Amino acid sequence: MIKTYGLHHISSIVGQAQRNLDFYASVLGMRLVKQTLNFDDKGTYHFYFSNTDGSTPLLTTFPFNDAEEVELSGGQVKTQILAIPLNTTDFWKERLRHFNVSYQDIEGGLKFKDPDGLRLMMVEKDYEAMNPWAYNGISKENAIIGLDSGTLLSVNYKKTFDLLVNILKYTLVSEDEKSYTFKIEDGLGGTLFLLKQNEPMGESSRGTVHHIAFKIKADEIEAWREYLLKNGYYPTEIKDRKYFKSLYFRDKGGQIIELATFGPGVTVDEPVAHLGESFMIPPHYEDESADILETMFPVFVREIDAMQSYGYRNKYEYELLKQKETNRLVIKNLLSKQKKEGLSEREEKLLEIEKAKYLRRSEKHDEKS
Repeated sequence: MIKTYGLHHISSIVGQAQRNLDFYASVLGMRLVKQTLNFDDKGTYHFYFSNTDGSTPLLTTFPFNDAEEVELSGGQVKTQILAIPLNTTDFWKERLRHFNVSYQDIEGGLKFKDPDGLRLMMVEKDYEAMNPWAYNGISKENAIIGLDSGTLLSVNYKKTFDLLVNILKYTLVSEDEKSYTFKIEDGLGGTLFLLKQNEPMGESSRGTVHHIAFKIKADEIEAWREYLLKNGYYPTEIKDRKYFKSLYFRDKGGQIIELATFGPGVTVDEPVAHLGESFMIPPHYEDESADILETMFPVFVREIDAMQSYGYRNKYEYELLKQKETNRLVIKNLLSKQKKEGLSEREEKLLEIEKAKYLRRSEKHDEKS
C-alpha cells in the first residue's frame, strides 16, 4: 500500500525578496539552504529554508515584489507551525520583541505573522534537534528545530478529511468542536490539523500559502499518479524539480497538494558547507541565463539587528538606490570637511555635482515608485 510520510515542504507567496530573507534567515535564524529561480517563472526567486543540511521539512517562499496582500480564506494553509526546543519560549518572546514582531502568547505556543502577513506559530516540542543551525545571535540550543505542521482551512472540510485519511493515509488521533488532529508519524512534520469550518475559495497572492507538499517514495510516484486518477483527482504530469520529483493536484476542499519525493535533496548541487550561497538557474532556463542575471537584483543572507526599509523592487531600482547612497556619503563627508576647515574650489564643484546626482536619482526613484 502506498502512503505519504509527513510534510515535505510548504510554499508561500511573499513580497520583497531581501525582506523575506532578512526575516526568515536573520530574525528566525533558519538556514537558507537553496536560492533558485522559480521553476515556473523566470522572473522570480524561490527560497528554501531548513536546518543545517536541509534535512528537515522545507519552508519555501516565492517573492513577488508587487504582489498585493489578500485575506486568508478556504483552500489554504492557515498557520505554519514551527517546532522549537523545550524551555525556549522565553528566548523567542524576547527575540520577537527585539525585532518589533507582535505576537500572541497563547496556550500551546506563540502566534505571530511575518512581514507579508503569513501566519506562523512556534510550539515547544520534545524532538531531538537535527543538525541545528546557529546564526545571528541564535545558539543551537535555542534554534528552531524545523517546520513541524500546519493548520488547513478548507472550502469543504469533509472532503479534505476524506483526502487526508483515505488517500494520503493520515490517522485521525483526536478532535474537538473546532478541529481534527491527524498523524502519519510521531516525528517532526508528522502531524496536521484541519479546521471544522467551510470558507469561500481564497485568492492566491502575497501572505498566503501556495501549496503544501507531502513526502513520498521516489519509486512510488508513478503509482501515486495512477492511484489519484482512479480516485477522481486530476494530477499533473510528473515534474522534475531537480531536488525532488513531484506531481500536483487540487484537493476537493480547495488545497493545492504536491507529492514530492524524498530525494535527491538540496545537497545534490552544493555541499552542506555552502548550501544556499549560489543562485541556481533550472536547466530549462539555462539558455536564458545571461538575460535572467541582468534582471535579478542581488540578495544577501546577513546579520541584522533590526528589519530595514526595502525601497527597491528590481535591479534597476536597487542600483539606483546604491548609487544614491554613494552620493549621500560623499556629500556627507564634504559637508563635514566644509564645516571644519573649508573646501577647495575643486571640492566645492564636486559637492554641487554630487548634490545634483543625488537629486536626479531621487527623482528617478520617485517616478518608478
